[in-house]
Amino acid sequence: MSMPLHVAATLDSAACGVEGNPLPLDGLLAWAMHAREHDPTPPRGSIKDYLLPVEQWEACGTWGWKTSRAHPHILARTSLQLRRRPPDWQLAVYTKERKNHHGLDAWKARDLTVPASIIDTIEWDLQATDPDQVEDLLHSISHIGSHRADGCGHVARWDITPGDPEAWKDRPMPQQGQTGRFRPPYWSDDRTVTC
Repeated sequence: MSMPLHVAATLDSAACGVEGNPLPLDGLLAWAMHAREHDPTPPRGSIKDYLLPVEQWEACGTWGWKTSRAHPHILARTSLQLRRRPPDWQLAVYTKERKNHHGLDAWKARDLTVPASIIDTIEWDLQATDPDQVEDLLHSISHIGSHRADGCGHVARWDITPGDPEAWKDRPMPQQGQTGRFRPPYWSDDRTVTC
């Protein structure tokens, strides 16, 4: 028996890469399951389907998990200055040497301006088959979005409440003639399907 849940993540730092990204909850849950494996590095070129504690939908010859897209409550937009060294491929124009010194001249690290959002909460809806396992997986997710190593998108608290059974449908779904990725990992080209 499945149960509709409403999930809210309360953030206490600016988040990067969240605004404008559908960010379905199944991607975060799949990452949490992947991170718990004893050998979390998959063989190169292969991807794995994790058995998430969420109901599945089927449409147009493909399937996915019944989780909605993210609904961030954006309070303000800002930018962050992050220190980064330039990539080695850009440094190749300055030297034929095999080793580059990243502290001098054109090789020196510089500040990059990264757009960020001040987000109070991010909300999702899902159709859970095991609410306790969903809660357990959520508590292992400490950050949402990019630049996590710089402290962006830190989750202070997860709140789980009963939800609307139809709310999970607010997500990217296959349409006739449309190409897309409808289940995690969303970054993989192997997940691209055409309806």
